[in-house]
Amino acid sequence: MYLGMPWNDSQYNSLSPTDFASHIINEKFIGLVQGNSEHGARALGNRSILCKPALGMKDKLNKTIKFRESFRPFSPLCREEDKHIWFKSNTNTMWMSHNAEVINPQPSIASIIHTDNTARLQTITKKSNPYIYEVLSIMANKGVDPVLLNTSFNIQGKPILNTLKEAEWMLKNTGLNELVVL
Repeated sequence: MYLGMPWNDSQYNSLSPTDFASHIINEKFIGLVQGNSEHGARALGNRSILCKPALGMKDKLNKTIKFRESFRPFSPLCREEDKHIWFKSNTNTMWMSHNAEVINPQPSIASIIHTDNTARLQTITKKSNPYIYEVLSIMANKGVDPVLLNTSFNIQGKPILNTLKEAEWMLKNTGLNELVVL
C-alpha cells in the first residue's frame, strides 16, 4: 500500500491522535505526512489532507486549499469495521478504487457523497494505518461519526508532495490549518 517514496525530512510537528481528532472535530484542515508515500494515484493516508466530511467542508476545502472545480468529489476514509454503517460495498475498499453506495447519507458525511449517491471509499485497519485508525477510534468514542474526508496533499495541477518545503508552502499559502509529519 505504501511502496512510494520515503519521507526524508525530519519530524516537523507531531500531534497526538487525541489532539488530531480534536482538530478534526473542530473542522480544521490537517496535512498529514507519514512513512512512505502511497504507490499509485490515490492518497491513502500517508500524503493526505484530512478533515471532517460535514456539510460545507467540501466547498471550503476547494475554495481555500485545493482550488479545484466544485463538481469533483472527495473521498471518505473510515475503519473497515464501520463501513457498513454508511456504505454498501462487497469489494475490498482499502485501495480507494471502487465506488460504494451511500446507504446512510447523514449531514455529517455530506462532503464525501457524489451526486449519484456513491463515494470512492477507503477503509483502514489498525494494522494498515495505526495512527489514523486511532484518530477515528477517538472520534467514535467522543460520539462523532468516525469518517474523514481524505484528499491528496497537493493543490490542483501539482503532484502529491514529497518534501518538507512543499508541505510548508501549502501550510503558508493555503487554508491548511495544521501540518503533521510523523
